[in-house]
Amino acid sequence: MTDSAPLAPVAPTEPAIEIRASLGSFAAVNAVAALGGAAFLAAMIALRPGIIGSAFPVMYGVFLLYLALDTAYWLWRGVHRAALDGEALHLWRGRALRHERIPLGEFTDAHLHRRMGRRSLQLLRGGRVVRVPGATFYPGRKVWITSDAFDNAAFDRFAVAASAAAMLNAKRGG
Repeated sequence: MTDSAPLAPVAPTEPAIEIRASLGSFAAVNAVAALGGAAFLAAMIALRPGIIGSAFPVMYGVFLLYLALDTAYWLWRGVHRAALDGEALHLWRGRALRHERIPLGEFTDAHLHRRMGRRSLQLLRGGRVVRVPGATFYPGRKVWITSDAFDNAAFDRFAVAASAAAMLNAKRGG
């Protein structure tokens, strides 16, 4: 005979910290990159007008194509929302906001860095960050989130919490 008492509802785990992307932030980052790229190429032309001047339209066109492809990739596959709770990292990717839940036990290492104002978080899902003089390698599967589409202060808080959770898990042995 089965017990007919109703089961108590289980409350979902609330995210400890969450970030949401903004298309406006992402577009602003790419606009600044496009202007910066033009300024860099203009400076190169001033230094070497005969060599680089004729190549400017091609070089700048390739750079703009890269920015367009980067935007398309982010729109369809990039991280638009991320949340961290006590058990997992939750990612929502692309326009369809496909949800991916990654248990914290899968992370084996983390690397948080900043270059020219851009913040980047890499969480490894197997393997360790390999550092050699002049280079850092991230072998194997990973989650890579950059600050391009997020508020910088919110991204910093999220990245520190996520990398700390991953590193704590790595010290425990996964």
